[in-house]
Amino acid sequence: MNCDILSTLYVKSNGEILCNDDFGERVSLGSCRQSADDPDIHQTLNNDRYQNIREALKNDRTPWPEVCENCSFFRPDEPYSNDLLQKRIIQKIQIEASLACALKCPECSNLIQIKTRSGGRHFTPEMMADLLGDLKENHYQIRSIEYCGQGEPLNNPRFPELLATARKIYPDTLQRVITNGNHDFAKTINSEYVEETVVAIDGAFQESYEKYRVKGSITKAFKFLNDAIACQKPKGGIVVWKYVLFETNDSERELLEAQRLGDEFGVTRLWFVHSHTGNRSKKYTYDNPHTIPIQYSNVKIDSHPSYFRHAITIIPDEFPHKITGNDSIKCMIAVDRVVIHENGSINISGWANSQTKLSHVTLEIEDQKVGDLAFVVRRPDAGELYPVFSEVLCGFDSLLPPSAVSIKPGQGMNFHLCSDQDRVATFALAPQVKVIVPSQVPNRISGDNSVVCLMHIDQVLIYKNGSIRVSGWANSQAKLSHVTLEIEDQKVGDLTFTMRRPIINELHPVFTEVLCGFDALLPPSAVSIKPGQVMNFHLCNNQDRVATFTLDLN
Repeated sequence: MNCDILSTLYVKSNGEILCNDDFGERVSLGSCRQSADDPDIHQTLNNDRYQNIREALKNDRTPWPEVCENCSFFRPDEPYSNDLLQKRIIQKIQIEASLACALKCPECSNLIQIKTRSGGRHFTPEMMADLLGDLKENHYQIRSIEYCGQGEPLNNPRFPELLATARKIYPDTLQRVITNGNHDFAKTINSEYVEETVVAIDGAFQESYEKYRVKGSITKAFKFLNDAIACQKPKGGIVVWKYVLFETNDSERELLEAQRLGDEFGVTRLWFVHSHTGNRSKKYTYDNPHTIPIQYSNVKIDSHPSYFRHAITIIPDEFPHKITGNDSIKCMIAVDRVVIHENGSINISGWANSQTKLSHVTLEIEDQKVGDLAFVVRRPDAGELYPVFSEVLCGFDSLLPPSAVSIKPGQGMNFHLCSDQDRVATFALAPQVKVIVPSQVPNRISGDNSVVCLMHIDQVLIYKNGSIRVSGWANSQAKLSHVTLEIEDQKVGDLTFTMRRPIINELHPVFTEVLCGFDALLPPSAVSIKPGQVMNFHLCNNQDRVATFTLDLN
């Protein structure tokens, strides 16, 4: 098991440190130091609550039962990997700069928190200086500082001071502001540099925009967006228009108008984001992301973090530092992250550069083209690290549609750096996760010549650390308690029934049990998993085996 919280610090406006910006807000992990006698941040990150999270995840236990299962940032299928206490690297500090907000968005918890939360409504520059100074003194690296929470960050009257304080203590750390944009840019951000400004404008027309952003003005938001572009882009900043897809703003006319406006304004990216709320778009969903009409290359399709729960995230350990494409041209590529979604889509982010002009990167698996990665993100950091390259627009962040090529054990991804139709160089990346989707399963067997049983394996994932995730379902006319997995006559683990699968009963009325689905992550086993081996799945009634199914890994 894994969770974002061990690489993230989520700090509320009153100084509380909570267990991430979702269902985990119900769990307090500590607070910022209020006096010299209070524990410093390093002590807080090593307190009993943080230790509970580490130990639970390492042992495939849920740290906070009935909380984690409902949280968007919980990753039950990922192997444990984060430990900011040991590495002292914080990927993101999320600061709730203010709990105040003038808008009344119907799905937001702001109104409830205003009534129930104690303490300050605005995070002060003094609190920021103490927190970051404490982290600096304890030798922590911070990759990014994000201003976002259950209020509007720019409602903090001292917001420019927060930016300046962070810049002074951690000058090289990326700062990101996520705002509704119903503000005067000059008064709220002023001349402070912000690497990433994300403006949430859910619509292209006021009449649809205000259905969710109640009391919001799209005219004000558009002006803020344009002012941010004029101020930040010349300095190298990224300005993103974030457009959450609802039933009220998902007409083709409005989506195309948003793209036209984004191009006219000069936004760096336009994000169409799948929501998880009841009023989310039913036309364009996580399951059909590539049906959205897209006419501009700077459009990105993204999803609420809850959709990533069962996605496979690959963060490469290393990448080639330098290769020569034609014995004279120096090229480089960095793949930051690969996310393989449940729906088969692949999201890839990173950058590529060359001494010759590149047009795009083509991804191939098994000599079959999966898609092209367009350069849509400015990455001045690449030029600073490697002055041999002059191109700044060298970053990619693309969602590629499901491919006919499945990811199998031992496969590699080939990234071809291209100049129009010519390939300048090729880089190879070996996936860290082996994915097995059985081509067929037994339809029906009789366990003791009288009991009818059925089983289906949806997917088997074999992680780099040896963990195995198995998902599917099993049912029987006899009551089942669990499924035991064996390889080479050695037990690997038990699969417990934790998921309701009513569709099984509809398809096979002989069965009455609805709670028959499993989706389990089993710890690394002494048995190494190799192609050609056989997995035996024993359907059990307590200690008795009712039936056995076999899956060949070839």
